[in-house]
Amino acid sequence: MKAINNNVILEKISVESTMSGIILNSVSKNTARVVSCSDSISVLKTGDIVVYDTNKVIEFEHEGKKFLVIDINNILVVL
Repeated sequence: MKAINNNVILEKISVESTMSGIILNSVSKNTARVVSCSDSISVLKTGDIVVYDTNKVIEFEHEGKKFLVIDINNILVVL
C-alpha cells in the first residue's frame, strides 16, 4: 500500500501516554501510526505517531485491517 499525492495512510492505535509520560487520554481517539506517506511528504516517516483532524479522514479496510487516509494538512501533531 502506498499513499499518493499529499496523502498519508494511518492505522488507528490506542495511546495512553507518550514516551515522556504525557497522558493523552483526551486525544487518544485521534491518534494513529503512519503506515505510508506519499513521496512528496518529508516531515513524516513510517511508524510516526500522529494526532489528526477526525473530520477530514476517509476510512477503508484492507486485508481485514482498518486504515485511514488523510491529507497531510489535516495532521495536527507528530508525537
